[in-house]
Amino acid sequence: MATILIVDDKPINRRLLVTLLPRKHYRTLEAADGAEALALLRRDAVDLVICDILMPTMDGYELVRELRRDPATARIPVIFYTAKYERWEAERLEQLGGVVRHLTKGVDPEEILLAVEKALHDATTRPYPLPAEAYDREHLRLLMDKLAQHVDELEVANAQLRAEVREREMAEAALRDSEARLREVTITLEAQVAARTAESNARAAQLGALTLELLHAEESERRRVAQVMHDSLQQRLAAAKLRLDIARSRISDTALLQHIRQAGELIDESMEEARSLTSQLSPLVLYNLGLAAALAWLGQQMQEQHGLAVKVQAAPDANPSSEETAVLLFHAVRELLFNVVKHAEVPEARVILEGIHGAVRVTVEDQGKGFDPAATATLDVSKRGFGLFSIRERLEAIGGQFTVESAPGRGTCVYLVAPEAAIAAPPTPPLTLHPEPVPVSEGGLHAIRVLLADDHPVVRSGLVALLHDYPDIEVIGEAIDGVMALNMARQLKPDVVLMDVTMPRMNGIDATRLIVSELPNVRVIGLSMHGNEQMAASMRRAGAVAYLHKGGSPDALVAAIHDAVAQAAPSP
Repeated sequence: MATILIVDDKPINRRLLVTLLPRKHYRTLEAADGAEALALLRRDAVDLVICDILMPTMDGYELVRELRRDPATARIPVIFYTAKYERWEAERLEQLGGVVRHLTKGVDPEEILLAVEKALHDATTRPYPLPAEAYDREHLRLLMDKLAQHVDELEVANAQLRAEVREREMAEAALRDSEARLREVTITLEAQVAARTAESNARAAQLGALTLELLHAEESERRRVAQVMHDSLQQRLAAAKLRLDIARSRISDTALLQHIRQAGELIDESMEEARSLTSQLSPLVLYNLGLAAALAWLGQQMQEQHGLAVKVQAAPDANPSSEETAVLLFHAVRELLFNVVKHAEVPEARVILEGIHGAVRVTVEDQGKGFDPAATATLDVSKRGFGLFSIRERLEAIGGQFTVESAPGRGTCVYLVAPEAAIAAPPTPPLTLHPEPVPVSEGGLHAIRVLLADDHPVVRSGLVALLHDYPDIEVIGEAIDGVMALNMARQLKPDVVLMDVTMPRMNGIDATRLIVSELPNVRVIGLSMHGNEQMAASMRRAGAVAYLHKGGSPDALVAAIHDAVAQAAPSP
């Protein structure tokens, strides 16, 4: 197998020959100039050299001269493969220097193969003669001609460059004029943009104020409607249920009892629907017990209604002092949990309430399917209610932050931060209160003395009518709020206080705490329209011995009164 050395400073030219020659089973070597080729020739046996003429460091003619001077390489035939010289110039130098063939770049590949085959076939065992002096003269003359040609070409290029410089100078002058005009336009535009920006900022501030006003108005209306339903509709339903139960205890007609039972069931259903609607509009547990308890209640609701197990981590005193902040965060968490139910496809989520640097932060996270937060910016916000966009808008309107960390398949973590909301425990009413006039009922000495505390007259009258049928129970007074209940308890020393939870001036939880603290022999029974465990637990922590629903069975209420007294009685 013949070895052929290809010498060319252009890799693309070498690649053509390296691809072509192995078709005839030739082995190829490559060099980028004459000097590199000489180094290869000293290390490897070569049968033929194909080289370019004009190359850096050492051109083709210098390479031929060095080959002929070295006995070890003097016998190697050389083919010039170039496009730089005219053919007659190259052929004259070939005759003087012993180059066997000249090929013009771009020639047909078959002609290259034939030339290589002939050069290898005609290779002589005798060394080629050293180039004559005329070889050097011709080489020098050829280089000088090429140099002169390049000088002429350079002069033409310089003339073109000067013309281009003049054109560029004219263009630069025109550009400077344009830049001056552009600066004037820019200054004008910047002034307009500044004015528009100031106007936009003012409108954004107005929008933020309107957003806060809208949030406040919306929540006020929600709370008003919920309060009306709680204070009027639910209380009247509870009183009606009490009256029905009283009537049922006094009637023996079976048909009439059946109608009373059916009416009671309808009242129970109506009370449940009213209670559910009230909670959806504005959960009273949020206002009575704070955000921490409201979030725990919300977790139970999500479990019962949607099958989503929500783990709530919140200290009982981690409540924002601002009611508006608590309301905003509660609604935001509820919307986020709805999103978990609808989109996350997981059975559980976690809610964390904490205070950080004078602010409140709520974290809502799940390990569900996740989403691309950037994609939510393209959704139609008008169809999403209190959704992500609305939560962000409302939080930013009060200077808060809304951050979402999520990715498809990696769950979602949402951070809600409301600033300037100090963490504070619910205020404790003062222990020193002024006595108020107390309405007192006459009764026997041995009856269980009961004090009623409820701000709804229709409920109090119903309870009085119910307990009147029990000779061992005496209603000794009625209080319309927590303050009045505390003063009456101090004055009357009742055996049992039936305590409503939601009342003006002082709620039932705080009143219970103070009564039990000052009067340990008085037993308090919580009585409320609220059926949630948070409210019941708060009453029990305050000291209540029982917690009953107003729409519950009268027998259960009477039994609770008897049990409370039995617990207080000394052991025999």
